[in-house]
Amino acid sequence: MGNDFQTFEKALTSKDIAAMIGIAESTVRKYAAALEEAGYPFTKDGTGEKAARIFTEPDAMVMRHLKELREKTNIPVEQAAQLISSKHPKGMTQAAAFNATALKPNYDTVINAINERHEERYTSLESKMDSLMELNKALLERLDKRDAVIQELAETLNTQKAIAAADEDRLEERDRKRDEQVTQILQEIREAKQLAGKSVWSRIFGK
Repeated sequence: MGNDFQTFEKALTSKDIAAMIGIAESTVRKYAAALEEAGYPFTKDGTGEKAARIFTEPDAMVMRHLKELREKTNIPVEQAAQLISSKHPKGMTQAAAFNATALKPNYDTVINAINERHEERYTSLESKMDSLMELNKALLERLDKRDAVIQELAETLNTQKAIAAADEDRLEERDRKRDEQVTQILQEIREAKQLAGKSVWSRIFGK
């Protein structure tokens, strides 16, 4: 590949870089192009414009710094690449790669990064599920309370209907007795009048 540095560093793909720092592969390619324009060279597999870039862990670090700078400042990627490239010259990042961490298998780092992202997503999903369960529980409790109130209102209404029906029966019975009394009084008055009339004729005719 025309670079002895690769002896000390395993090659990473754009997919590896994307998993390590949490961006899309298309964003990795966009960042790499901007960094190259800013003067940060990447090792390539072959020559020519279509030669694939070969990333290293220091390259991943530069990409991470570029991502963090954009998130904090929201400046254009070209401007961010200029700032990052000036702070991370290629020679410094290559020299830093000769430490013990650089000799560790990169795939372990990639796998750990993927596992961490999966764990974060699972934790987030679990938290959302807990929230939904709490919401459902609260809704069920409110429904139970509503049903209890409806049941209580229905019982109260039935009681009031029973009381009203009983009052109506009492009123009907009272009216019936009153009518009977009035009828009896009228009957007694008629009988008294008839008796009084007979008495008068008896005195007149001596009968």
